[in-house]
Amino acid sequence: PQPLTVKIPTGETFYAEDISKKAFSDKSPADNIGQYNFEAIISELPNALEVVFSLPTTDGDNLEMPVSPLSIQEWKKVAQKDS
Repeated sequence: PQPLTVKIPTGETFYAEDISKKAFSDKSPADNIGQYNFEAIISELPNALEVVFSLPTTDGDNLEMPVSPLSIQEWKKVAQKDS
């Protein structure tokens, strides 16, 4: 399992632990599905800047996905409700 890398424009990098083996009791539904623990880093992510998620692929490359500030803000609201 590889962590999810979260890069922010200020140059900081955070890592979300891959918890797929814990989250899926028997087996991951498919090789391209993963579960990551954001609890440790969600409060550190900026509210007003786009972040980039970087995921390792099976061929050794990384897939980079930009995530809007609005998505981060929504996830933070959900995290607050759950705590």
